[in-house]
Amino acid sequence: MLRIGCFKGWTGFAPIDVLAGEWSVLPVELLAACLSARVRVLVDAAGTPRARCADTVARLGGRAAYVSDGPARARPLAEALARRVDVVVTGPVEEVAPVAAGVWSYGWRRTDLVELAGAAAAGLVLAESTRPRLVELYPDGHAVITRAPGAPGPVREASVREVLRGSYTTPEVEVDLDGLRVYQDGPDRVAIEPVAGRLPVRREERQNVIIDGISIEAAV
Repeated sequence: MLRIGCFKGWTGFAPIDVLAGEWSVLPVELLAACLSARVRVLVDAAGTPRARCADTVARLGGRAAYVSDGPARARPLAEALARRVDVVVTGPVEEVAPVAAGVWSYGWRRTDLVELAGAAAAGLVLAESTRPRLVELYPDGHAVITRAPGAPGPVREASVREVLRGSYTTPEVEVDLDGLRVYQDGPDRVAIEPVAGRLPVRREERQNVIIDGISIEAAV
């Protein structure tokens, strides 16, 4: 199981594998704690030059990469994580963080449409939530939305379901959100059981990821 956190300005720490957030609300102390605990960080530069964010990480003793331009895409982020980078700097990242983490850790391929659909739905919940949230992501794409101990805000089925309506398309998968099974799985735990997504219309896109000063081209 992977645990992906999105703390929305909450500065507490929890045992997670990947933290997604915005540079402007990521305290240096929390970033240093992530580096010490080997938590991978996917960060939205949010107006700060991406190379400058990467330099700050390097001064803290971490290894950073940044996407040279364009929005955050899951596969270039997964490529950077696979190269043992601690922090990847990009654009708004909460929606794509679970998919990127799943591709990196579980080796999901483009045809793993059930798994990608579950991760994409979980990412949408992370992005739309105004409270700190965690995603527990399983190899089969099953996800649980929860929160870290001490983090504010209850996790309720109704609020998760409210986000997951209609359809949702990412570069990896088209998801019928109404077809997902969403249910309360315990106090502050809401489960999302995915159904198979569809392959979106493919467009040949590539992004450059800068690691150790070297530009690596990755397929989107």
